[in-house]
Amino acid sequence: MAERLHWVCSDLITAFQGGRRDFALCVANLPYVTTAEWHSLPREIKDYEPCGALCGGEDGLELIRRLVASSPEVLAPGGALLLEVGWQQATAVQDMIRQQRHFHATGVYHDLAGIERVVWAQVL
Repeated sequence: MAERLHWVCSDLITAFQGGRRDFALCVANLPYVTTAEWHSLPREIKDYEPCGALCGGEDGLELIRRLVASSPEVLAPGGALLLEVGWQQATAVQDMIRQQRHFHATGVYHDLAGIERVVWAQVL
C-alpha cells in the first residue's frame, strides 16, 4: 500500500483546487468544539489536546463550513463527503450542505451511543 500513497500537507483541500475533480471520497474529522464548549471541557482534555486540534470557532463549524464549500471542486461526480460533527451540529451541517448547489443527497450516521456523529453528502 505504501507505494500507492502520496502524502500532501495542505490547508484543507487547497493543494488540490483548480485541478481535476477526481477524488471519490473526502473524509474529515475537523475541529468542531465551540468556543463555549472549550471553556467547559474537563482539564484532562484541555491539558492533553491543544485548542487548535479541537476548537472550530464560535459555533464549532468554521472549518467544516470551508470544507463543505470547497469540496465539490475536487470530488468526482457521485463522490462523497463525510464529516464527523459535534453532538448538536448534524442538522446545521446538513442545512449548510443543502444550501450548496453541488450536492444532491445528504444523510447522517449515528455513533454507538445513538448520537448523530457523521454527516455525509454526495456530489452531483
